[in-house]
Amino acid sequence: MSNKPTALLIGDSICMGYRPLVKQRLEDKVNIIGTDDNGGDSSNLLKNLDEWIIKQNADLIHFNCGLHDLRVDPRNWKISATTQCLRRKLASDRQKTSK
Repeated sequence: MSNKPTALLIGDSICMGYRPLVKQRLEDKVNIIGTDDNGGDSSNLLKNLDEWIIKQNADLIHFNCGLHDLRVDPRNWKISATTQCLRRKLASDRQKTSK
């Protein structure tokens, strides 16, 4: 059993592309995990929250949906409502599990 913290890197194909490099660079410090599925946008992450994120019980969650969340209106650089909802849900679930 490792005493290293676990970081979940999840998101779109860009995230899937850099995950192996992050894993390699941090292998002595952090267990890097992810899913085999392309997470796409934050709406899709929210749909699969329990399976892909919550059950992983990671110490750190890094999600990158990047351009997928901007595709509705590329002129709108504000954080999408779905992303805000995902952040609130994760914070709520973290509070529940830390009690």
